[in-house]
Amino acid sequence: MPRHGAPYPDHERHYRRSRPQRPADPRQGGVAAAAVLDSHFADPTAPPGDLLWAFHEVDVPIHHNEHIAAAALRADRARVRRTGRWLVDHTGLLLAIMADCRGMGMTLGHYPPARAVLAAHAGHLQRQTPTIQRYLTTVHLADPLARSSAKDLGFPDEARDRILDRYLAVLDGDDWCTAARAHRNTEDDYHVWLAGTAAKRLGLRAFADFPTQD
Repeated sequence: MPRHGAPYPDHERHYRRSRPQRPADPRQGGVAAAAVLDSHFADPTAPPGDLLWAFHEVDVPIHHNEHIAAAALRADRARVRRTGRWLVDHTGLLLAIMADCRGMGMTLGHYPPARAVLAAHAGHLQRQTPTIQRYLTTVHLADPLARSSAKDLGFPDEARDRILDRYLAVLDGDDWCTAARAHRNTEDDYHVWLAGTAAKRLGLRAFADFPTQD
């Protein structure tokens, strides 16, 4: 395609060169993000998907933040939990797509908060119940992440390695391996392909004894 398909349909919405500015007063960190959550949960009809891009212009702390925690506590607990689970899964899918774009569409290198979002997502994933879909999404995120350079990502290799280690710790956890093994199928071409490519490159326990097409 001419110019590799550019301009992309979501270019103006998502492509940014500058990072959201942190407040000068550290005590104000998370206030803007909390306001986004308050606004979202104030509308009982707002779907979780509305939050996917709602924080683009807002600095979001990656560690526990009292303002964000307070906003979550002000909302309906059940809805907050449902929204959190939805965001973890869909954020993982979006990150996996961006990690493997390789110049087509929006990449992690084009997404200024990628480092913080990846770190936060890896941390949240560790607290999620393992499912085969979460496992596969994480594989498709970790594999291109492992093969990406600092230039591709926009942050140092050392930071990438720390984030990657957290994803691999999840994938190689006993409960996650059990979930993956329970659903893998030697008659499924996709599973055979995965075992010989991404799973092999990452050295994943769950597929170590799985037949491949080598």
